[in-house]
Amino acid sequence: MGRSDPRGADRCDAVRSRARGQGGRGGGGGGGGLEIIQRGFDAQNIKVLACHITNPEPGGWFNKEITSVEDFSGLKMRMGGVGARILNEFGASAQFLPASEIYLALERGRIDASEFSLPIIDKDLGFNQIASFYYYPGWHQPGSVDVLMINMDVWNGMSGEAQAMYEAACQVSMAWTLAYAPAAQTPQIEEFEAGGTVVKRFPDEVLVALRDATDRVLGEIAAEDALYGEAYASMKAFVASSGRWTSLQSLPE
Repeated sequence: MGRSDPRGADRCDAVRSRARGQGGRGGGGGGGGLEIIQRGFDAQNIKVLACHITNPEPGGWFNKEITSVEDFSGLKMRMGGVGARILNEFGASAQFLPASEIYLALERGRIDASEFSLPIIDKDLGFNQIASFYYYPGWHQPGSVDVLMINMDVWNGMSGEAQAMYEAACQVSMAWTLAYAPAAQTPQIEEFEAGGTVVKRFPDEVLVALRDATDRVLGEIAAEDALYGEAYASMKAFVASSGRWTSLQSLPE
């Protein structure tokens, strides 16, 4: 799985930034991100193809209202990866739990909050039955690209036609997941609300504080890991470039 970083590329830019390098047919519009990811897998003799996009996830299920960053202090939350490291900057106790343990942990008060996945997936775990608040946006995971891994020897042994079929199938998969997921979420959110869930956005000042902490933590990680640093710089440069096009084309709300 090729996960996203907090405040990284959104779902559309995540796809675009990995376009170049998938079979060399991405054209000039791709960001070349997949080429950097591939270098990280070369030592394992693995070929990677970007093959699925996970749309932005919610900020999480909470049993306390978040009105300021001070509310993160002492908060016990299920969250993994860089997002946990960032929350812990505010005094939270964020840690990873497997999916099978989240419900009981919330129910018994071992944790106060949890993020997991999209609403249509969260419903199957029943979080709405034991958490009062459902917060947005998913600042920690704006869009994730999952990859198909193929043994490099197997990949190199394929014909060009077979490789092209895998690449085309992955591109179709990414297009489908990018298109399907957003429309499917709102009816589920409304179902949660009808059952008593309070759906809210984090206050703007909380999101600003999370943004600043994210920039600081990701900068530290980039300084520690050269390949990560290259990928991070590439992503930021691509998002800035793509963002100009998007802002020029955007109409006022």
